[in-house]
Amino acid sequence: MNAGNYSETTLHSFTGSDGINPGGDVVVDSLGNVYGVALNGGSFGYGTVYKVDTSGVFSVLHAFSGSPDGAHPTAGLLLDSAGNLYGTTAMGGAQTCKTLPDCGVVFKLDSSGNYSIPLSFNGKGGADPITPLVEDNRGNLYGVTQRGGGGGCALGAGCGVLFRLGANGKEIVLHTFGLDPSDGIYPNALLLRGRVLYGTTLQGGTSGGGTVFQFTLP
Repeated sequence: MNAGNYSETTLHSFTGSDGINPGGDVVVDSLGNVYGVALNGGSFGYGTVYKVDTSGVFSVLHAFSGSPDGAHPTAGLLLDSAGNLYGTTAMGGAQTCKTLPDCGVVFKLDSSGNYSIPLSFNGKGGADPITPLVEDNRGNLYGVTQRGGGGGCALGAGCGVLFRLGANGKEIVLHTFGLDPSDGIYPNALLLRGRVLYGTTLQGGTSGGGTVFQFTLP
């Protein structure tokens, strides 16, 4: 049922080989092309990055294979001013993770469609990223991981981290969750406003029900 003059158009129906279970926010470039991720499906069953162009033509930009390129992207994509797409996968990667079978990656698809892995998580520097990345005006990327960072939580797999991926490709852990009794654990959202990062944690805090946090950038 349509309300007034509003209407819906289906741009694509997933079949499996092109991905299934699309999730996360889509992004739209200046030309009107739509980009997104599917959690599962694709050539290897680990999800896809896709594009729907302005003519309605659907294409798979990347099919995840697990290792080393990542598996199961859950978060929406980040589109920068140069037309590069950035995202995360909750699993897969280089499989050098010390605390979990696999820890996930930050991936990049440049404007020419070339796929690369700026960061493969190793556990101490984070694991299991499930939220979108955010970017500052210097090209640094920020994100959170649900696990990793240190002992405790999730059978020793860590309580999560807040991280920065610099334009030079170097990761810096800005905060490790769970080290302070009043701190939150399992961060699951992040937002950048000016020089301040805001986010939430799923659990932890003084009453155990989660927290809202802010982190001021230098």
